Formats: sequence, C-alpha cells, structure tokens
Amino acid sequence: MDEAEALCNRITILTKGEMRCNGSSQHLKTKYGQNYTVTCKTVVDGQFVLDRIKTVAPTATLLPQYGSLLNVQIPQQDIDLAGLFGVMQTLKDEAVVDDYGISQPSLESVFISLVRSSE
Repeated sequence: MDEAEALCNRITILTKGEMRCNGSSQHLKTKYGQNYTVTCKTVVDGQFVLDRIKTVAPTATLLPQYGSLLNVQIPQQDIDLAGLFGVMQTLKDEAVVDDYGISQPSLESVFISLVRSSE
C-alpha cells in the first residue's frame, strides 16, 4: 500500500470484484479511516497521560505499553487535533513526555477494514 500511496493520484479498492471506493489516499483515509494514534515516550505512568488526553478526546483508549513507549488510540470522529496538539505540547513542556507523534490511519488499515466489512 505504501507504493500505491507514493505513486498514485487516485486509488481504487476492490473487494470480491466490486469497487468499494475510489479517491486520493488522503480522501480514503479521511472517509474510511477509523482511529488516530498518539505515540509518546513518557517518564510517568501511562494512565496520567491518558487522563490528560481524555480532556480533549473522551473516548481515547490506552494500547499496550512497552517500557516508556505509550500508544493511545482515538476514534477519528472524536478527534480535536488542535486541542490534542495543545495537550501534548503542554505535557512536553512540563517534561511529562519526551517526544510525541500523532498519526492518522494508514492506507493499509483502511484497506483491511473495507475487506473485513465486505465479508
């Protein structure tokens, strides 16, 4: 899927011989993507960071934590990106997190969810 995203202006996803969707990779991610992921390296308990994130995204859920690496999943319909960036930057300024990133759903996850929904 990375190759399709890099090389194509428009992408069509077929399942069982039928066209399910067509559009740019950004359009497909926005329309069919399900979750944003916040990844951060933290020096405190993950629950503290999750509680702060929940002030702007109440449906955020904590994924398994590996050492100091924390992953939080937020449903796309509940995301307030400006508020989320504000919370994460505040946590970084307070030295609660060392580094963070916010990513939208991948084209691969969009493809998998469309295939699963057709079964």
